[in-house]
Amino acid sequence: MFLLLTENIQEGGFQAREQEINMWKDIITNNISKGSTIIIKPHPGENWSRTKYLRNDLIDYKIISIDHKYVRYPVELWEDFLENVRVISLSYPNLSLRWYRDWE
Repeated sequence: MFLLLTENIQEGGFQAREQEINMWKDIITNNISKGSTIIIKPHPGENWSRTKYLRNDLIDYKIISIDHKYVRYPVELWEDFLENVRVISLSYPNLSLRWYRDWE
């Protein structure tokens, strides 16, 4: 099982929506086996659903989105959950989770 931590790249003006979706699709198809379950934790600053687009385009994966009421909680606090997933992230959580796991 995988946890994909998305970013608000399009909202920041760094990529067009289609480019960002294509980037996430490339990350998934190049790093995750077909048939895998991917749980998406949206970035709190996102204002459109990446999950919807990815679910429509990547039919060979089971894609689940975390309920929006939990997106503001830092993933670093989800200790038990993190023990059972492989995290895919582009930024800060990638560093903080590595520190957290090394510290234990």
